[in-house]
Amino acid sequence: MIHIPGGKSGTTKNAAVFLDRDGVINENRDNYVLDEGDITIIDGSAKAIERMIEFGYQIIIVTNQQCVGKGIIKREKAKDINHEVIRRLGLLQPITATYFCPHLATDLCECRKPNPGMILTAAQQYEIDLCKSFFIGDADTDVKAARNAGVKPILVLTGRGKQSLSLIDRTQAEQLIIENDLAAAANFILEQ
Repeated sequence: MIHIPGGKSGTTKNAAVFLDRDGVINENRDNYVLDEGDITIIDGSAKAIERMIEFGYQIIIVTNQQCVGKGIIKREKAKDINHEVIRRLGLLQPITATYFCPHLATDLCECRKPNPGMILTAAQQYEIDLCKSFFIGDADTDVKAARNAGVKPILVLTGRGKQSLSLIDRTQAEQLIIENDLAAAANFILEQ
């Protein structure tokens, strides 16, 4: 697991909003985000993140980047891409951190979603109360990671969100918060 610390924002809560990167903040691509030129920020994402930071939530990006494990890009390139995503958001206040899992799905590591390793590590490092926290993702693995960590999952319909609905157990889907995009998910969180 790779940890990229952000800056100290003016958070007032010990709660966080964990965000998947591709499909939630950045447009998802079929063949990975391999270069800064592949980055397309989803409309409304920056404002949604700003609002949650202003409300006092720590913002932590948690993303699987199997392209590193496959040898398609190096770890440093993956870090550069993460930095560029954050730069393009143009946030007035920094996010708390980014974590990415560089491993293959077959590596059976603890950090790759749906395992909760990245979330649990962030909770320990930043003193986050997981019961007061949310995870916004576009994949069934995001929903499972959130539940495995004791965080409230929100599935957005951007990225792979619509396809992921069919992969989620019907009973679990009925208990799942589903929103159109990150902006709508932020509205839901801020109304709680």
